[in-house]
Amino acid sequence: MADNVKEMFVVEWSAKQNAFQIRTVGEMLESNLRTALHGYEIEYVVVAIAGAFSEAKRIAEAIEAKLKVKLSNLPTHELDSID
Repeated sequence: MADNVKEMFVVEWSAKQNAFQIRTVGEMLESNLRTALHGYEIEYVVVAIAGAFSEAKRIAEAIEAKLKVKLSNLPTHELDSID
């Protein structure tokens, strides 16, 4: 378990890339600040926080499994708008 909040892990999701990423809170904060200072849109959103990388990976895999079920149930025309 992380002693410092910046050492905890975030699970982030990008709908645009249809992908997850896992990084520390500190890395996320630094990246988001750089992105904001350059006027870019922050693409990834935090969907979970974990104390350890292995926990974050399990969370990401569980969410990914749910998303695949949800995406497979969408009508074809709705899948086109997700990309």
